[in-house]
This record gives sequence, C-alpha cells and structure tokens, in this order.
Amino acid sequence: MSSSSTALATASTPDRRTSRDHRLRPFLCFLAALLLAGCATASPEPEPSPTTGAPVLYVLGDSYATGFTHGEDNAYPEVIEDRTCWDVEVDGEDGTGYVNPGSRKNGQSTYLERVPRAVTAHPRIVLIQGSDNDIRYPSDQIARAAERTYDAVRATLPDARLVAVGPVQVPAVPLPQLERVRDALVQATAAKDVQFIDPIALHWLSDPRLFEADGAHPTLRGHRQLASDIIRQLWAAGSPTECGSTSSSGR
Repeated sequence: MSSSSTALATASTPDRRTSRDHRLRPFLCFLAALLLAGCATASPEPEPSPTTGAPVLYVLGDSYATGFTHGEDNAYPEVIEDRTCWDVEVDGEDGTGYVNPGSRKNGQSTYLERVPRAVTAHPRIVLIQGSDNDIRYPSDQIARAAERTYDAVRATLPDARLVAVGPVQVPAVPLPQLERVRDALVQATAAKDVQFIDPIALHWLSDPRLFEADGAHPTLRGHRQLASDIIRQLWAAGSPTECGSTSSSGR
C-alpha cells in the first residue's frame, strides 16, 4: 500500500468509529432509561400516613386495661373498639401506675417508662387511665410523675390528643385515699393542659355490684359500663373527624 493510501485509510478510520458511536448512542440511552425505571420500581413504597384509616386510641393503664381475670378481650378498651370506629391499642400492666412500677422482676414498669411504646401505633388519642395503685405514694410525687408522663407523650406524639382518666371509686379502697390520688392528677393535668376525666365526681361504677368479690376490679358488666362512660366523655370533648354520630356509644 502506498503512503497516500495509508494516509487515506488512516484518515477514514475515525469517520467509521464516529458513525458507529452515533448509531449506538440511542441504544445506550434506551438502556439507561430501562435501568432507571427498574431502580424506581425497586424503591420501597412510602409508609401509609398515620392519619389514614381508623383513628387509633392508645390506652396506657393498669389491670383495668388488661381485664385482669377476664382478659383483654373483655376489658373496657376492647369494648370501646367494638362500639366505635376506633382501632384500640392497649399497653396495660397489672399493679402499675404513674409512680408504682409494679413487679420489676416480671418486667413491669411505670406509665412514663412505657410511653415510647406508643410511637409505632401513631395514635390520634392517648388515654392514660388510673391509678389507685399509687395510693401509697405522696401526692407531690404522684403529681410530678404524672407531669413527666404527659411531657413525654407530648414530646414523642405532639399531634396526639392526650386524655387522663383518674381512679374509679372502688369499694376496697377508702374514698379519701382515692381522692388524694385524684387531686394530684387534677393538679398535674391543669399544669400541662391535659383533658382530665374524673370518675369519682362523675360517679362511675357507683353500684358495688359492678365489682368482683375483691372490691377492686370491675365485673364484665362493669367493664362494659366503664367503656360506655369513657366513650361518652371522649365524644363530648370532640371525637376524631372520621367517626360518625354518637349513637354507637349506646350499644
């Protein structure tokens, strides 16, 4: 091959490579688009909003919330769920309260220590119930523990409605002791702007026949009555917007 031919061949080589690159470019762009689409499909779906679906009522309580000998399926929180549009989640531990941790060896703890458990439920309402389990503690200690509990709920669940239900007048405990716990909770809820429901003043479960032989725990009928009373108070203060009329509270 002559030098001129060599020069011509050498000059023409880039032209052929450029033409091939131009032909490949649309294919490469198409391939890249497919890869990007595949990556988008593989991305995890966003979690559903906690405000969708049935409003969640989160109950933090003691043996009333567990149902004690009757079991959770018959306790007042379950009755509330049966009678409303709410999804009710329960964190109940027998013998516990704002100050009383119950049995540490059995893994029990105070209300304050259990607040973080409520976060994953995305509750609309956090209802803290009780407790006459705190009667042996000083009033100021009960009030401080309650205030810290309310602060913790507000810090972890700022959009949730917070409701505190005081102790019920049980036959087995002298009324002055129950009123002392109640008064400490009145002080704490007023300081933290928390809705307080006072079963003693409202005469909830005033019939002794609504309690078991121990004079401390509600019968099955007592749990049903307690559920009705709580529903009535929650609706009176404004139920979640997804709920219908108050007629369901009478069932």
